Amino acid sequence: TILTTGGDGVWVNNKSSIKTINISPNPATDKVTVEIPGYSENGILTISTISGQELRNIHTKNSKITLDISKLQTGMYIVRFTGNNSTRIGKLVVN
Repeated sequence: TILTTGGDGVWVNNKSSIKTINISPNPATDKVTVEIPGYSENGILTISTISGQELRNIHTKNSKITLDISKLQTGMYIVRFTGNNSTRIGKLVVN
């Protein structure tokens, strides 16, 4: 089961085509590394609130990205990577 975000909020998505991404450390306070296994093409990494508000969009072609999250408030966030015919989603907890 995957939480999916969009303009109308968050919903459960059971599609097997959506894969997860690796986020570490998790929970975190200042920096996290996001890894998109097996992906090396251009894509967009999006950090959203649980209610679906997009906070950051990062264009990347790297499969491993370190992000500064020190300005995010304590809480849970959705990290989504969207590339060519691929969407990967993970949960980030900020302490």
